[in-house]
Amino acid sequence: MTETSWDPSNALIFALSKFVAIPSVSSAREDCKQAAVWLKKCFSQLGADSYLVSSTENVNSLVVATFRGRPPAPGAPRRPRILFYGHYDVISAPPYGWTSDPFKLSGNNGALYGRGVSDDKGPTLAVAFAVSSLLSRRMLDVDVVMLVEGEEEAGSAGFKGLFETVKDRVGEIDCILVSNSFWIDDVTPCVTYGLRGVVHSSIEISSERPDVHSGVEGGAIVEPMVDMWVYAQFFMIQLN
Repeated sequence: MTETSWDPSNALIFALSKFVAIPSVSSAREDCKQAAVWLKKCFSQLGADSYLVSSTENVNSLVVATFRGRPPAPGAPRRPRILFYGHYDVISAPPYGWTSDPFKLSGNNGALYGRGVSDDKGPTLAVAFAVSSLLSRRMLDVDVVMLVEGEEEAGSAGFKGLFETVKDRVGEIDCILVSNSFWIDDVTPCVTYGLRGVVHSSIEISSERPDVHSGVEGGAIVEPMVDMWVYAQFFMIQLN
């Protein structure tokens, strides 16, 4: 692979070049709309039943695609149903740190470069093409639902509301697959089989006494700042 070219016969790389060329920064609504429409069409061409979920709110559309596996054997339970979560939005690409156009796919020393190649346009297309390959060979024994949003880099604003409108169509899910994880190092991949998740919380500590001046009151007194420090140490121990 040269620095500026790749094998055009590789459909996945060709599709990725088109996807990367859309500067779908989360706040760029028109570009994100273009990316969502393009991705929906790509999923459809790969054999999925795909559609867009939009809102009157100022949020980017959700792309949903379902690849249906082959029918189960007579008397067998229903096909397992796997949900893939990804996102088509990217963060902005400031000029410093780039040796090539971030919105033009390029190759160098066996690696591909472009905004979204690893987070998360590349992994999303890789999964879709892999599932499509199994589907075309009648080897897909599960249903795969791909849920791809356009607000992940901006805190997933509106994602919950959009999903609520289609959760019945998505159906019962047996397993969730995400691609926002890490390799062991630059050359050693791994399979991440569990995530801790994220908990957002606010803690407020108050005292029945008013603020006092340490230089006047003196002595050992109980104040909220001390309790805050104790709680902080407790949470750090739990995280480690």
